[in-house]
Amino acid sequence: MRVTNQTFFVILILGVMLIDGCEQPAQKTITEQSQDFAKEELQQLLKKSSEISVFDISYKMQMTVLDKNLFDITTRQIKQGNNQKLDSYGTVLGFQVSTTSVMTGGRQVTCGIFDNKWECSAGSQVCKETPKGKLCQSVSQEGFPNIKPEQLKDADVTKAGIKQLLGMSLQCYNLKTKQSGQEALMEVCINQDGLIILLQSEAKGAQVKIEAKSFSTAIYPNAFELPAQLG
Repeated sequence: MRVTNQTFFVILILGVMLIDGCEQPAQKTITEQSQDFAKEELQQLLKKSSEISVFDISYKMQMTVLDKNLFDITTRQIKQGNNQKLDSYGTVLGFQVSTTSVMTGGRQVTCGIFDNKWECSAGSQVCKETPKGKLCQSVSQEGFPNIKPEQLKDADVTKAGIKQLLGMSLQCYNLKTKQSGQEALMEVCINQDGLIILLQSEAKGAQVKIEAKSFSTAIYPNAFELPAQLG
């Protein structure tokens, strides 16, 4: 068999094609591997919060946009088995709000203050007719602050050390996410039960801070009482 320059060139091209076809995917960098580990660890830690059946926790929640205060709310959330209670008071867009919502026996009752008097109604909202129209306050029993799966899915996650708060050691993480095309930076600190104790976020002039102010697993006997009779 005679091997010409043309034959050798064809063999060389075929060899390159075979090598290229067998090329392995690029290995992740140490930084990427570390981020994957941190994200998986954070996901597993957050799942633990759903297993908590008894707690009494209060949060201070604040949000500012371009140095303007949009809301400043204090909440208290109590859970004992299937019974839940959520109290909220503070200001939202300059309006004073004060509500409490109790879920017992699969039934939700929501109460709010109107003209310095508590009014209660079945369901997730309570309303009152006024000369200026109907005023309503509503409460969602979504539970304590959490990070949605879609927020975490494409986020870059890195571990950010340990913080001490309320006598607890918290594992903190830094998250970099994109929401509606805008980059957001978030720090979240979690206790060993998977509860978010501190969350701080910043995105294009908007800042959010959610910080736990108390935490207990002791529930008082009258914890789920309503502030007024059901109307």
